[in-house]
Amino acid sequence: MLNEIITQAGTVKNGTRLRILRMQSETMPSRAFPDGIDHQAEQMAGKEGEVTVIDDAGQIHGTWGGLALIPEHDNFEIIP
Repeated sequence: MLNEIITQAGTVKNGTRLRILRMQSETMPSRAFPDGIDHQAEQMAGKEGEVTVIDDAGQIHGTWGGLALIPEHDNFEIIP
């Protein structure tokens, strides 16, 4: 696990409050996503929460729901 990560929104660490602006929802068609769209990701815009874990891959997990933010693909802002 990482203690912090530098993102386009700024430095993120456990306890940082974030607001999701947009999560990438386009994906490869598969059994889970037959139309190539992750509809759960589409519904994450506007959700807020607190960072609980930054995993070794740099994905940000938090109290906003079941999906991790991927800083290179998803847009979010830090809530002061």
